Amino acid sequence: MIARIATGVLAGVAAAALPLASGAAVAATKAEPTVIVQSIEKSPLTVGTHSIPVTVTVESNAPTVTLLVHPGNSATPTKDFTGTHDGDIWTFRGTFGPADQVGPWWFEATATADGGATKKYIGVSSVYRVTRFVSFHVQPRVVRKGGQVLFSGRVRATSRGQWGPLANSTVNIQVDKGDGADEPTYVATLPTDANGRFSGRVAVDVSGRYSAYVSASGPGPEDFLAYSQTHEVFVKVRKKKH
Repeated sequence: MIARIATGVLAGVAAAALPLASGAAVAATKAEPTVIVQSIEKSPLTVGTHSIPVTVTVESNAPTVTLLVHPGNSATPTKDFTGTHDGDIWTFRGTFGPADQVGPWWFEATATADGGATKKYIGVSSVYRVTRFVSFHVQPRVVRKGGQVLFSGRVRATSRGQWGPLANSTVNIQVDKGDGADEPTYVATLPTDANGRFSGRVAVDVSGRYSAYVSASGPGPEDFLAYSQTHEVFVKVRKKKH
């Protein structure tokens, strides 16, 4: 079964680094620089046609903490996040918008001690394109076991703040068998054409509520797609005739 994207992604790496100048804030002096990115609000970052506010929480005992935000595959462009503090808790606020690159972003928090020693922690999140289905059809809705069912429809996605077809991608078919399982069962993958349309016949073996969904985390930058799902359609599967 194809894995869905997680509801949030946060990883950290501690490393030595030079002090950074973006988003600086100053608090009371303490002896040792420690730093960790505690959370990235709204992670993963689903950006559609409008900008979204993002809050990053950092814990550090250093007198100076900076936050540098940039795509994971490039040191530029950087985003401006403004920092304030309350004791050892630092809060940085900024926005992500339709023009920002899709894919992984690094949130580099750097703590600087009075003596100049620094320590860095990298939080990681990703920007995802918004997706939505505009049609979904299932025919026939009663078949013999192993019979063919035609699944078809159309799906769209945002790109640079504009809605357009989810072209040359994939849609997944799943079934909720009503057996109490936590997750529906993966059935098949269908390709989309240049207009975001998909259509394919799939052999089905079990009765249940069938639906299509989109979900992806790469490999290409434009392949980071937020999860969306169609309505469910019940298909009755009868025993084969002997």
